[in-house]
Amino acid sequence: MNLTGQAANFTDYTGHTRVAYAVTPEFSPFVDVRVDRRIHDLPVDINGFRRDSNGIASEVGAQLAFGKTLVGEVALGYLTRNYADPALAKVAGFIADATLTYQPRQGTQVIGVVKSQAVETIIPATSGVLRRDALVLVSQDFGERFTGTVTAGYGHDQFFGLGRRDDRYIIGAGLTYKVSQLLQLKAELQQELTRSNQIADVNATIVTVGARVQY
Repeated sequence: MNLTGQAANFTDYTGHTRVAYAVTPEFSPFVDVRVDRRIHDLPVDINGFRRDSNGIASEVGAQLAFGKTLVGEVALGYLTRNYADPALAKVAGFIADATLTYQPRQGTQVIGVVKSQAVETIIPATSGVLRRDALVLVSQDFGERFTGTVTAGYGHDQFFGLGRRDDRYIIGAGLTYKVSQLLQLKAELQQELTRSNQIADVNATIVTVGARVQY
């Protein structure tokens, strides 16, 4: 039996409320509140910690819709997560979430994504990880068949109870060839770097070649 894997499995019960007001067709501010309870498959993990938890994330933001040029939403807020075991520190911190698409002209698109979340862990004496990620993707069509993409991203992981902090960097480039309306071929090269104050640095080069069939 894989107790390590089973200890990381949980069921998440979530409630989500959003109140928005359309000031104009282009600008709609909102307040977003999400509460959840995580119940693990194992009440006590292999290190003797009770990792069931309650969380709440509150954000204030706005939805944007400026024609086809700029659409999406952006929000800022605060997240907290309390654990059943008093020996596990509370996870808390400021968060940001956003998804924005900017199209300056036909065939060119810039997508920005920001995401914050509290991630589970089974590291001893570490309650959870507050993960914040930001990614920018730029795509450009070259004729009717080729599309090139460039991606750049940054992530920060804060380990509560351990004092560990990881900085993650991602940069990549890809090319898609549209064989037909049904078939696309894609190749991508991505470089990932992780810099930490407690573990050895990690470098990874990922090459992906694949095909996509769409009916």
